[in-house]
Amino acid sequence: MKKILIAGCILVLTAAAARSAVIRVNPLGGHYPTIQQAIDNALPGDEIQVAKGVYYEHLLISGKSNLVIKGGFKEDFSVRNPDLFVTEINGSGSGHVVHVRNSPAITLDGFKITNGNEYNGGGVYAIAGASSQTGLALYSCTITGNVAADGAGGGVYAYANSSGLVAVDLVGNNITNNNAVHLGSWGLGGGICFYAQDANSRITARLEKNTIRSNQATMGGGGAHFENYGGAIIELQLIDNTFESNSATDGGGICIQSAYSSSISMTLERCKVYGNTASNYGGGIYSHCDHTSQVTLTHRNNLFVDNSAVNFGGGVHALAGSNSTILYNNTNETFSNNSATYGGGIRLQANTSARVTFSLKNSVLWGNSASADRDISLYEQSATAQASASYCCLGDVYAGGGASFISDGTLIWVDPGFVDPAAGNYRLSNDSPLIDRADPSSANRNTVDDAYRPWDGGYEGEPRGDIGAYEYLPRYTFAKTDYDADGLTDIVVFRPAQGKWIIRNSLNGDREEISWGREGDIPVPGDYDHGGRCDVAVFRPSQGKWIVRLSETGDRQEIFFGRPGDIPVPHDYDADGRTDIAVFRPSSGKWSIKYSSNGSRLDLNFGYGTDYPVPADYDGDQKADIAVFRPSIGRWFIRRSLDQIRDVFDFGTNGDVPVPFDSDNNGRVEAAVFRPQDGTWQVRNQNPVTFGRSGDIPLPGNYVDAAERPAFFRPSNGSWYILNSPTIAWGMQSDFPIAR
Repeated sequence: MKKILIAGCILVLTAAAARSAVIRVNPLGGHYPTIQQAIDNALPGDEIQVAKGVYYEHLLISGKSNLVIKGGFKEDFSVRNPDLFVTEINGSGSGHVVHVRNSPAITLDGFKITNGNEYNGGGVYAIAGASSQTGLALYSCTITGNVAADGAGGGVYAYANSSGLVAVDLVGNNITNNNAVHLGSWGLGGGICFYAQDANSRITARLEKNTIRSNQATMGGGGAHFENYGGAIIELQLIDNTFESNSATDGGGICIQSAYSSSISMTLERCKVYGNTASNYGGGIYSHCDHTSQVTLTHRNNLFVDNSAVNFGGGVHALAGSNSTILYNNTNETFSNNSATYGGGIRLQANTSARVTFSLKNSVLWGNSASADRDISLYEQSATAQASASYCCLGDVYAGGGASFISDGTLIWVDPGFVDPAAGNYRLSNDSPLIDRADPSSANRNTVDDAYRPWDGGYEGEPRGDIGAYEYLPRYTFAKTDYDADGLTDIVVFRPAQGKWIIRNSLNGDREEISWGREGDIPVPGDYDHGGRCDVAVFRPSQGKWIVRLSETGDRQEIFFGRPGDIPVPHDYDADGRTDIAVFRPSSGKWSIKYSSNGSRLDLNFGYGTDYPVPADYDGDQKADIAVFRPSIGRWFIRRSLDQIRDVFDFGTNGDVPVPFDSDNNGRVEAAVFRPQDGTWQVRNQNPVTFGRSGDIPLPGNYVDAAERPAFFRPSNGSWYILNSPTIAWGMQSDFPIAR
């Protein structure tokens, strides 16, 4: 039996391995014509499979346990694909669509749940009371168009009272366009509401990889509302979720309220909170506790942008009153372009013997707007409000009414150097002052888009993280980028926000655009099909997946090779004319190569985690050699494929960017570095050339003739500069340049 531990409680998520039966639902030829009939006749451990179609039902699951209910099946149940074979449960505009009561380990997977209308939980309603338990898992469901009329939880509602325990697991769902409407009583949690009351009642929940978008609540929590009182406990883990364009009076994205000796703890990690609005407090998140309660919030690697509140806290507003406490710990956050009257980024307030303690590390608060106190605003009244910050980039801070702000000498008070905030790109540009400036003792946690952290983006030989939610990733291109088969390097940019490749063919200057990949992918072009042309390809770190568009046929090829944190190093390692898939793993210094010639695999430890991989054909045998550059001491280590002898030599210094290339067209690549400090290119055993400046991205290649020459992309003006050649405008500041 599969179990997951959430905040100290064990939630049984899936049925026992040995299920007693598979029950099929299809009005045209299943065991039962309705889902409810299947539920009523199911035993613990059964799996209910539901064929595609629209089912006008109100499901009641009461006193059951260990049931898995799956939608998305073809009519004959031969294939399951919830995206293709949509299985809709429709509430016909009244009542709960799904009602789960006192039933542990219930799973719904792959359904569209819509058109419910009830006081609480128009879409899904889960309740546990009188010392009972309910466990509900919703996987890959679309929950949309539901209403909580004068109650709470338009999309999903979970309620625990009288010592009841509710455990909720929401993974991979789309919760959109639900509404909690105030008609005189409530209007909480347009998308989601969890509510616990009475001592010994508890809700534990995990929300992961959900999209919570365009939900509305008249009162609190447009996206989600979490509330308890009377000694109840709520424990939450929110990981890899998106809260977008939700709206409410308080807490456009999320609202948290705790009162009367209760407690709420929430971990928010790798979440994107943007475009949410509040007509009062907390555009992104509003947290409030009162009457001896406590709220504990832990934030790591989150993005808060474009949120707004009419009054306090465009990004976040935290308010503690009446002997209550809010403990807020933030690490690697980015707050920008949020707005409010007071505290455009963050507003912290404590009243009446309350306490708010706020800790900020490795974070950016810049470019937020307010009538006063743009980035951080603190205020206390007969209470204590205290904030501390280290290794952060801040705009301005206001502390009033006796509130205190504690800082040290690690703060940065200059523009963080976002790539293109006007276009919504808050990644760090290559000359950002935040690269390699995080606390060196910080734990290694992945970024908001689940990329590995830390990278040594400053080429200083030290794997130190960056400040903010994103980590600057150096540009790696190892295989030749010739898309028109003329033997010359083509100028190419990858536009992550659109997943678009924009290619300038060197043969005739024509423009070609190809949509391939998405934000967070790493471009890995190469000739994977031996067609003589470079193929468009990306490596998706979060999945360890290579996605290649074969230029000969246009076919899509997907290969799993690597894992998050690996550096892709594609090259031709076996001289068969095809690019081999390969990765370098900084955590262990291991190279893994999948040879295209025979499908075999090589795993070899060569280098340290602080080294930069620089594979190239240094010995002229037409095979790429495994090699690393150690920036801390300017040392090169090359494993020659010709004879497996290791070459070691010093060339370069701390801060140099390794750019090996064949400058004299002799078939052997030379060690070379670009020195941003003075814009010089230094090739081993050759005279240096001054060409470029700090902020330029070096990309040597044979753009003009057979010999490779220095070249760079200047993000500030979107132009390419090739030595002894005209400047070419191609791309924009937020683009990822690709050339070799």
